Amino acid sequence: MSRYTGADLTTPLEGITGSNTKGLNPSCPNDGSGVDNASAALTHTATQNNSVLYVATHSRNKTIATPASSFTQRAFVSNTSGGDGANLYIHERAVTTAGTVNVSHTLSASTDWDMIGVVIRPAGSTGSPPPPPASDTTAPLISAVAASNITQNSATISWTTNEASDSQVEYGTITSYGNVTGILAAQVTNHSMPLGLLSATTLYHYRVKSRDAAGNLAISGDFTFTTAAGSVSDTTAPSVSITAPANGATISGTVNVTATASDNVGVSKAEFYVDSLLSYTDGSSPYSFSWDTTNGGTHSCLGDHTHSLFARAYDTAGNVGVSPSLQVSMSDPSYCAAPPPAAAPVLAGISTALATTATSLNVSNVSAGANSLYLASVAIYSNNSRQVSSITGGGLTWTRVKRQCS
Repeated sequence: MSRYTGADLTTPLEGITGSNTKGLNPSCPNDGSGVDNASAALTHTATQNNSVLYVATHSRNKTIATPASSFTQRAFVSNTSGGDGANLYIHERAVTTAGTVNVSHTLSASTDWDMIGVVIRPAGSTGSPPPPPASDTTAPLISAVAASNITQNSATISWTTNEASDSQVEYGTITSYGNVTGILAAQVTNHSMPLGLLSATTLYHYRVKSRDAAGNLAISGDFTFTTAAGSVSDTTAPSVSITAPANGATISGTVNVTATASDNVGVSKAEFYVDSLLSYTDGSSPYSFSWDTTNGGTHSCLGDHTHSLFARAYDTAGNVGVSPSLQVSMSDPSYCAAPPPAAAPVLAGISTALATTATSLNVSNVSAGANSLYLASVAIYSNNSRQVSSITGGGLTWTRVKRQCS
């Protein structure tokens, strides 16, 4: 949009002329039927002196290498949307003497193009080209500076400006900063810049910078934010101790072994060891296990002896704490006791048979009794001529043991 002073406000526009690579066609169809060329041209007529000829030129993917004679470029817009670059130029020139004006721009190469020209009539035949815009020497006004989305290693800095301008942030742990972001060249009024690779639990100073299209730079004052605390690696082992039985205690049968454990983060489990062998694992407090000191009746018979006990505690980071070892005394299990000695044989009675000359002897008054041993003693004549060959009686079986005297 251009603003002209000294124009005829009653009938400001004298006429509109169009030209393009398809031929003079105000609808400018995009059907590819035009003939590409490098000379963008049109002819326009001004009927009054001191008119202004305003020309818009639209070229696809190419630029104007040499503008038409006596024309001044007032604006340029590059548009890359839709896949084809389309450049738009605005030129103008004063037509001091009424008549026909030939406009011919030389493009950088052959391409599709179209042009529109319009004559702006002067008021009272005294119109003149508009003066150039006043020089911009005022820097943008920065406000609403803030830090947000603060984590242990990142933050986002935002601010606003009263006119479109670019974006940049200086930051660091000291007031001279030492770090600076790249420039976001987009001309905006609402600015946002992410900061990364920050240190946890650290105070940072920062300031923002914005430069407008005229090159005027605005710099904010100093601001600060502190990053969040980071996660700290857990290297502290749990503490653990056995609370029962007491060190030096004498135990027997089934014993309840207990332990306490604590950690700066949390205990995940406790293990109980007997004579350095893992006996039980407990995953929750209170930590304990029932110890069968006889091992189910398989404990060896060792006499009076000792066992060692200790515990281990683990935290969620895998750190391990070990309790002091303690000793307990133990006697043999009851099944290890020796059986009572057998009672000495008791003489239950004597049965005497009268002397006889028979070689077979029947013992009377003798009956079989449990766990009884029967002995019979038979005299032998001095001349060894008489022997008892068998003994009967009492339902017993007798075994003869003979000793022959010489």
